[in-house]
Amino acid sequence: MARFSFYNPHENSSRALVVAVETPSAACDFTTQESLSELSHLAETLNITTVGKLVQKLVAPVHSTYIGSGKLLELKHMAQSLMCDFIIFDDELSPSQQSNICHAVGKSFQVIDRCSLILDIFAAHATTKEGKLQVKLAHMQYMLPRLKGMWSHLLGEQTRGGIGSRFGQGESQLEIDRRLSREKIAHVKQQLAALEIQRKVQRSIRSSSPLYKIALVGYTNAGKSTLLNRISHSSTYVKDELFATLDSTTRSITLPDTRRAVLSDTVGFIQKLPTELIDAFKSTLLDVVSADLLLCVVDVSSAHAEKEMNVVLSILNDIGAGSIPYLIVANKIDRIASNSYAHASEHEVSPCVEYLTPSNSSSAHTQPNELALFNSIDPTNVAYISAETGQGIETLLQMISHKLMSQETYMVLHVAYKDSSFISLIHTYGRVVHETYDEQGTQLCVYVPRKLVERLKPFEL
Repeated sequence: MARFSFYNPHENSSRALVVAVETPSAACDFTTQESLSELSHLAETLNITTVGKLVQKLVAPVHSTYIGSGKLLELKHMAQSLMCDFIIFDDELSPSQQSNICHAVGKSFQVIDRCSLILDIFAAHATTKEGKLQVKLAHMQYMLPRLKGMWSHLLGEQTRGGIGSRFGQGESQLEIDRRLSREKIAHVKQQLAALEIQRKVQRSIRSSSPLYKIALVGYTNAGKSTLLNRISHSSTYVKDELFATLDSTTRSITLPDTRRAVLSDTVGFIQKLPTELIDAFKSTLLDVVSADLLLCVVDVSSAHAEKEMNVVLSILNDIGAGSIPYLIVANKIDRIASNSYAHASEHEVSPCVEYLTPSNSSSAHTQPNELALFNSIDPTNVAYISAETGQGIETLLQMISHKLMSQETYMVLHVAYKDSSFISLIHTYGRVVHETYDEQGTQLCVYVPRKLVERLKPFEL
């Protein structure tokens, strides 16, 4: 693959062999076969068809070649017999491992790992200037330590050096590439820093606004963009593929209690998410960290729904969003086999809120197997919906309203008539419980967002 180039998914379909090492101490919740199936699905996004799988059981991956020498020879023969174009490894390969494997299997195959594959998918789907720059930065940071392998045939040669050259004396092609790569990385970071200034201004405006900020998070292809469109009545890009959404999209929504909020769609998560991508997309992920409420969307039709949910919750903890209030949104209930639901009132939570729950939810045996993973979760934190059909959306909105109400502060205020502009502010963003008038002004008993408390302190009784 050419230096700093991405795979073009619009070219003719390619064939791939996927490879993994199965270790007894694997920290991942996914089994090796499940992880390889996901890797194959990722490859399909780039029009690469998986034609074979190779797994080796080891205590730990081999330091130099990831798999053993015998298995490496088997890999070469298998890739040749299956006429593969790609050999894709499920774990991130070190630069030396990738170089050694390429040398062992020959130049007929492109050897890549999960990280490289995800970077190519991101490159194919990035649309905005910021998104493209973020992917470019992640790709260059990934490739920088791997330049040595690309120029292994030139190591020892001294090129372009000497008096009058713009390169240092005796500077090798590898050293030149490394220096130029670092300069390009620095330039892209400068461009992203300039865009981040704009983001900070926008984020500052949103932060100063009493509007609640809600962020959609979840595993890739869980239905976040479809849910955004359903709730906000918009038409952002939606496609049934992995990482269809890379760029953060924000829309204004109206809740059942007539209050407005802003809802942001964010990049999907996945197991073994490359650290380069987390670093490059940190500005986008700030929309998650700064949210008042997270909607964790789970595809209940997925065979690995529970594991995917755990990956999302783990990443949220890693990026510092683990303490933000959230709702689990069990999406795609229209796709599961046992789709028998009824509305059951949860009076102990809120008499005005109905929650969509499985029929006869008091009996665990009547609950569809796909939903059993939610048995241990507080039912007031789970909404069962179909973003595609609209089932359960009204209930979800009511649950969001109730969740946000729990973050409000109760205040008793007296606002003089000369400060009547604050009355409009209170009615727009707060919930007025009681309102009376006297000769000096208006007295109100209200619940208001925490962001308004300081501004209303001068009027508190």
